[in-house]
Amino acid sequence: MGLLPESGGRLSGIERALSARRGAGARVRVAIGIRQRLAQEAEFCYDYAASLLPVASETIRKEVVEALDAEVRSSSLVENVNSALRPLLETCRGQVDQEMLELFAYVHNHRRFVRGKRAGKAPIELLTGKELEQTWLESLLATV
Repeated sequence: MGLLPESGGRLSGIERALSARRGAGARVRVAIGIRQRLAQEAEFCYDYAASLLPVASETIRKEVVEALDAEVRSSSLVENVNSALRPLLETCRGQVDQEMLELFAYVHNHRRFVRGKRAGKAPIELLTGKELEQTWLESLLATV
C-alpha cells in the first residue's frame, strides 16, 4: 500500500487505520517477544538446576511452578485500596499523616463487607478466621 497520488501525498482514512493497526501489532509482537525470552530463560534455569540436582530436578520444577501459580498477580487489590483511599486524600489534601493512614487501614480492615460473596465478613475476619465481636467503631473506642 502506498500513498494515493490523488490525495496529495497524504494517507487515506483506510491507510491511517491500517498503519495505526500495524503499530498496535508491533506492541503485541514486543510483548510476545518478551514472554518468549522469559520462557527461554526459565527453561535454561530449569535445565541448569537439573544438571546440578538430577534426582530432585522434577520435584523442584513442580514446586516452583506451583509457587508461581499461587502468586496473585493482579492490580485489583491495589485498585481497591486506591478507590477507598482516594476520597480521603482528596478531602484532606495536604493534611494526611501517618496516623491518619493507620486509622484508615484499621477501619478498612475491620469494616464488614456489605455485598458480594464476602458479605457480613470483615477482611480481618477472613485473614484470622476469628469472628469479630464488635463493630470497627466499638473496638476502636475500646482501644482508645
